[in-house]
Amino acid sequence: MAVMLRHRLQALDADAYRLFCRLGCYRYQDRARLKAAAALALMWDIDPSQQRQTLNSLRDRSLLEFRKGDYWLHPVSRAEVILRLRQGTAQNKAEDWQQANRAAANYWTNSVSTVVSVEDGLQALEAYYHLIAAENYDAAAAVLLKSRHNQWQQFCL
Repeated sequence: MAVMLRHRLQALDADAYRLFCRLGCYRYQDRARLKAAAALALMWDIDPSQQRQTLNSLRDRSLLEFRKGDYWLHPVSRAEVILRLRQGTAQNKAEDWQQANRAAANYWTNSVSTVVSVEDGLQALEAYYHLIAAENYDAAAAVLLKSRHNQWQQFCL
């Protein structure tokens, strides 16, 4: 059944299918829900005028849950898209996985400019996990060393 649904989405809306699979790069551990900007960050190859439509396509098909500005995948869907993204195709497996994780890391890095709470710190560290998944260890280390403004006025550049 899941294979048939996947093929149907892939045939009806290839952009929505790619986004659906790429959403599997997010960990959903410390951040169970995502803002629209997190999904938009994964649409680097989709025309900007089509990005919101692509996001809405997944919502309208109930493949992407939405409430009060937050998006998330149902746990069953999440498991499937993680598998799809990691498997990919022979031509794009490593590229899609790495590019999706780099795009997610950039999103998390840019989404936190000031650390005011532990939650802000955890959000900033999400970039680290994505870069480790992409096997970009130098960039992951740079995330740990990145200086941000914080309420304690420590280590600010």
